[in-house]
Amino acid sequence: MLRSLFVLTFCALSGTFADCHAADTLVITEAVYGDLPDGPKSDVREKVRMFAKDGVLRLEAGNDLFGDPAEQVGKKLLVKYQLNGKAMEVTVKEGETLLIPQPVLKGELKLLSARYGDLPDGSSDNVLDTVRIYLKNNKLEIDVNNDVLGDPASGVFKRLRVEYQLGDVKLAKSVYEGGTMVIEVPGEPETKNEKSSSTPAPAK
Repeated sequence: MLRSLFVLTFCALSGTFADCHAADTLVITEAVYGDLPDGPKSDVREKVRMFAKDGVLRLEAGNDLFGDPAEQVGKKLLVKYQLNGKAMEVTVKEGETLLIPQPVLKGELKLLSARYGDLPDGSSDNVLDTVRIYLKNNKLEIDVNNDVLGDPASGVFKRLRVEYQLGDVKLAKSVYEGGTMVIEVPGEPETKNEKSSSTPAPAK
């Protein structure tokens, strides 16, 4: 009781109540990556936990971090966690950034970097200037192929990775050759209560 009162008092005085409260309550209970819900997948809970620091979790979901349990399939990362005593879960697609807690994402969409090629370590090109051409009305939509972006790694299945910023939050997104990258200011976050598909609510 005394410890809780101290935390509340400190956060109120410092103006960082949300950060202080979250730092004491984020617990990752489950994390799986793969062809969800019923295809091949891997238990990646320990790897996900490594990215949780001071009550905040930020990571880019992809094969570079988790390996590839389902080749040639678009995968997803499902994370179940407890935040402020509530059982929650969130799912992000391969190549997207996982954000826990979900911040407010709004404002101008700023492109910071863009590379296309045999990522992460093979031959690739800086294609930021080309990608910026496709940023219109605060939305990026670009077909990921050699006709648009050139071919820095002939005969290799390539990937476009874009780092961008919305407000004060920096994110990244990757899309494989043959797909379409779409980045825009999001609506309501996909985070939900484990027992419901609605917006976040206390677990019952």
